[in-house]
Amino acid sequence: MKRTGLVLVMLVLMGLACNLTESSGEAAQTPGAPGPQEVGQLQMTPAQFADGWYRLPTDQPVTISWPEAPPGAVQVTFYLTPTGTGTADAQAAIGSDTNLGDGASLSWLVPSGGFGAHLHAVAYDGNGGRIIASHMSQVYAE
Repeated sequence: MKRTGLVLVMLVLMGLACNLTESSGEAAQTPGAPGPQEVGQLQMTPAQFADGWYRLPTDQPVTISWPEAPPGAVQVTFYLTPTGTGTADAQAAIGSDTNLGDGASLSWLVPSGGFGAHLHAVAYDGNGGRIIASHMSQVYAE
């Protein structure tokens, strides 16, 4: 009985917290909340794809493109995030494309030393707001 009562109190409090957040008139940003919708997959050249990972050549430029980038975007930024738990804060922009008339793409010199990471792109509007993101691609270099 005590456990049931505690669960009920927790659910009521959670409901009140949700109602307070919704009634504030502002969009609440919850940690871990999903970002923009994900669309399309990045393409990388040259790269080898096997077992869900793209192998990138080190010390060579790789062209990364996103064919599904939205036409209304004014900038697309490409991000690299190390693999592993708790690495979201280590996300780093590796470059941006502001000339989207020819599609969203980036020529990136892959560093030596080896790494494993997630690569994705985010399209931004004229106010710096996120419009849409690409799906994550798993990449590594040896």
